[in-house]
Amino acid sequence: MIEFGSDFHKCEQSYIGSSLLFEKIKHYNLYSCGRHAIEAIITQGKWKRIWIPAYFCYTVIEFIKKLGIEVVLYNDHPLSDDETVVRQLPYKEDDVLFRTDYFGLRTLRTNKGISVPVIEDHTHGLITDWSLNSDADWCVASLRKILPIASGGILWSPKLLQLPIDITPTEECKNMAELRYEAMSLKAKYLVNGGDKENFRNKYINTEEQIDNLKFSGIDVTSKLISENLDIKKWTDVKLNNWLNAIDILSDSIQIIGKQEKHSIPQAFSLVLLAKTKCEREDLRNYLIQNSVYPAILWKIPDDTIFKDAKNFSDRMLSIHCDARYDPNDIKQLCNIINNFHDIN
Repeated sequence: MIEFGSDFHKCEQSYIGSSLLFEKIKHYNLYSCGRHAIEAIITQGKWKRIWIPAYFCYTVIEFIKKLGIEVVLYNDHPLSDDETVVRQLPYKEDDVLFRTDYFGLRTLRTNKGISVPVIEDHTHGLITDWSLNSDADWCVASLRKILPIASGGILWSPKLLQLPIDITPTEECKNMAELRYEAMSLKAKYLVNGGDKENFRNKYINTEEQIDNLKFSGIDVTSKLISENLDIKKWTDVKLNNWLNAIDILSDSIQIIGKQEKHSIPQAFSLVLLAKTKCEREDLRNYLIQNSVYPAILWKIPDDTIFKDAKNFSDRMLSIHCDARYDPNDIKQLCNIINNFHDIN
């Protein structure tokens, strides 16, 4: 199996073209990462309290807490009825609600009737009916998580509210991006010719650490150029087709989030498998790694949480990439590896 993994390599320029996202929204700011997009709007909004789904990235939650706003969790996860939940929360004045489209699988939502401002996270579904027709006050996404760029986060206002003052990239961001593009080029060569993975892996690890510690920054010039000229629709359509092909190939005994709604889903961030138990999940994860498939856990929920459903989902899930780097043969090989695990267990 080709070792694509979570880190994008330098991709071919065949996806350069019209960007549906930027044609549609027009009114946006770009930042070095999704966290900085969130920081920009929380700093401007001056809210006192933010409601965040219990199933979310807790590294980002800890980052938000440091911005001086109180964080309150609410019971939302990929299998819940978020539309009902968000209308029953005990909002107060100076609150803001944070909603998320898990894995790009949620259909269009509305915020009508919600008494506080709303921020939506569309990282997993960048161009869906929901993201492109949102009625939220603000939308954010981490571009670098879904596009082959070194840095990138976006903030836009569907209501055309005033954006924070635009910001240029810091020297630290520029240096990080330069190193990461080196890693991406080395990985692209490795995928064709083989060689020593450590040449690029160390650079990826180094840049991830740098991103975690970056001060508030705009996006670097190269990433801005790529993101605004990438045919994001084509990029995401290929991913969705890969996802649909995988659904048809994978065994019926495998629980795949979104499978039952496959003909109506707007997008797909990745193949999200749900094991019967945490132990089975770990066995599958180890088996996949042994076969050069590198799944992710999105996300690890703290053991002491009161939100047991979110914790249960976290303990049993695996996210497996199927994006535009993969061709139909790659998808078939990937699915055969997954099916083989279930055949022998």
